[in-house]
Amino acid sequence: MPVESKDFDRYLSIFSTVFKKAKLAIKTYDRSANIVTTDIAGINISTDVNYLLWSRFTNKINNYVDSLSFNAYPGTNDEVIEKMAGEIPKLKALYKKPVYITETGMCRV
Repeated sequence: MPVESKDFDRYLSIFSTVFKKAKLAIKTYDRSANIVTTDIAGINISTDVNYLLWSRFTNKINNYVDSLSFNAYPGTNDEVIEKMAGEIPKLKALYKKPVYITETGMCRV
């Protein structure tokens, strides 16, 4: 069930607490494990509304992950595809972590 926007901050608080505990448990077992975010939305570029939700999510759990991931769905718009490629270095610089595109494709109409 999707999280309602009015409950998003509460969800992020609960999720980050659980995520932190999970990281501690995993790192206790294997200190070399790479903890990666889950993804909450397909994003295109920093002006996309899903990007803003991803940013809120990532800002909350950034201290508990070793790298970041996001799903990218640029469609067939060449301009968006080119801009999206520029987002990865910005995200790496902002969060100071490796960034992976973990899923991509074209959205269906």
